[in-house]
Amino acid sequence: MAQAAASAELAAVVEEYDAAFIGVGKAPVTLYTSAYSVRYSNEMPLVALRRDLGELGLGRRGGSTEPEDHIAALSEVMRHLIVVQKSGLEDQKRFFERWIWPTAESLCGAIEKSEQIRFYRPVARFAFTFFDIEHSAFEML
Repeated sequence: MAQAAASAELAAVVEEYDAAFIGVGKAPVTLYTSAYSVRYSNEMPLVALRRDLGELGLGRRGGSTEPEDHIAALSEVMRHLIVVQKSGLEDQKRFFERWIWPTAESLCGAIEKSEQIRFYRPVARFAFTFFDIEHSAFEML
């Protein structure tokens, strides 16, 4: 019985994710940060992001079709800089302040405001709180 309930809950979370972030046609909320940074500019953030990733020795895996600016991918880059490359704080700060922080509030706010999102609302609150703490910590450098 408990396993069936857990399976149903998981299915509901997957369904919510698909409806909110993938959708048919245009998703109600996007997890790609470029959508939040280019609204009022003519910059091409993916070009600059790919250049920065290349300078860090990183890039998209062969066969991948996803753009590099998904918030999960950017967070994974931060993990890589800290754990694998053991990059200095200034390098971590530079990446975070350029690619994550400028869009964190807009992205997490879009999730919070969406009426069809329930499960991911507290996830967005947690993520923004985490990003805010990181930003505050980097400001102390």
